[in-house]
Amino acid sequence: MKNIAIVGMGNWGKNLIYEFNKISNIMFCTSTGNSKNILWLKKNYPNIKYVQEFSNVVNNPLIDAIVIATPINSHYKLVKKSLECGKNVFVEKPLATNYKNAKNLYDLAKNNDVSLFVGHIFLYNQIFKKIQNIIKNEKIEFIKFDWNKTGLFSQNIFLDLLSHEFSLAINLFGLPITAKLLYSENLYSKNDLICIESKFKNQVKCLININRCSNFKRKSITIKCSKNIYVCEDNTMYRLSPKTLQFTNYFKTDKTPLEIECKEFIKNIKLTKKDFSNAKNAVNVINVLEKFGFLK
Repeated sequence: MKNIAIVGMGNWGKNLIYEFNKISNIMFCTSTGNSKNILWLKKNYPNIKYVQEFSNVVNNPLIDAIVIATPINSHYKLVKKSLECGKNVFVEKPLATNYKNAKNLYDLAKNNDVSLFVGHIFLYNQIFKKIQNIIKNEKIEFIKFDWNKTGLFSQNIFLDLLSHEFSLAINLFGLPITAKLLYSENLYSKNDLICIESKFKNQVKCLININRCSNFKRKSITIKCSKNIYVCEDNTMYRLSPKTLQFTNYFKTDKTPLEIECKEFIKNIKLTKKDFSNAKNAVNVINVLEKFGFLK
């Protein structure tokens, strides 16, 4: 069982502790020192040692991998130091705040022959795997991503939320030819409602709508293929019947994306020859965001 350390114990960091505790040996957790989070760790995971200094984790020879769930602006520095120390790294998205730094981390991981894995979690939704299989037999003509949620107002919506949608689109179709912001509205904060249109080499049109000031939470994908129309909502996928013109239940997930994602990371660090496809996708996401002006 691999020895890991987790950096960051906020809401998402707690989720990662829960999942990785089932499949690895979490030796240490470190954070900025929030007393409530430290008490939470001692109460729920008394066998995991809390250390305040990141250097005590990254320089420990017993640690195989470091899992980073900290604010976006800290990712580059923490990942770079971890890779330089020869640690396998799982970091929450985005990998970095600009393409130069993202590419630097990717190259550093490959040169040091250690895993670099970025938490674009929706890539590991079983529904997305189903979509990947569908497009092997059906040509996608149009795809629309809709995401309604509330919160994360202090974060850059393009790095924090749009990066997720581009990770899916790039994985399916490659790099886009065009990507433009059709509209953006400031509600509670800047860019709370955005709509992006992008086009890909195979003539696929992609529309992305994100609303982070919604009174309900829902993530959906609408796909028009050459043969069928599919609608995915959260954990269920529906297909429109051409005969009845009614949607029928096509597929439902039985595992959480986070569970699958964490297992994939542990699997990858055990490989003799590392798989860098996840990291490459993450670099491409930053490249697209920067190239088309979303990071200005």
